[in-house]
Amino acid sequence: MITLIICAIISGIVTLYIITPIMQSRPAHAYFLMVFIPAISLGILYTLRPLAFADLPIYKQISPDIKYANEMEQLRQKLDIDPENAKAILDMAGAYISRELYDEAIKLLKDATAARPENNDFTLQLATAYFAKGLKQAEGKNYDIAIKNLYRALAIAPENTPFIPDIENFIEAFEKKSKSED
Repeated sequence: MITLIICAIISGIVTLYIITPIMQSRPAHAYFLMVFIPAISLGILYTLRPLAFADLPIYKQISPDIKYANEMEQLRQKLDIDPENAKAILDMAGAYISRELYDEAIKLLKDATAARPENNDFTLQLATAYFAKGLKQAEGKNYDIAIKNLYRALAIAPENTPFIPDIENFIEAFEKKSKSED
């Protein structure tokens, strides 16, 4: 807010100093400049807003990148304090998956599953990571790699996993597409 006020004041002062000398001789140009200079100032401020407003809470709500960075930092801090915190592990893995950082999510969840194999939430999230990674590979028409990831998801998924039929359907569809491209 302070940055916006300072920008408006400087813009107004600059506008007055530029416009006053030409107001008498060229009024049409003066009126144009009265609108143009503040508009350009606001455009520059809008372009530089990540630098100007990065610390303001409202900007953190608007910018998904800053919000994501803050969320990831908070989750890392929770994991640094308590590396066994299951909720923080699952939240961090979910954040990785949502940002398509599948390898990071898989590594985190493999470590968590190895430490606590009885926790089905870790295995379900690990299956989800492999499933999402397989679908992403299929988007790029890498069907062989996609099928491998989907088979991993199928092997890891607990018995009552609701998306097992979906995995099987995708495997079948991608195998057909893979054979048709050969």
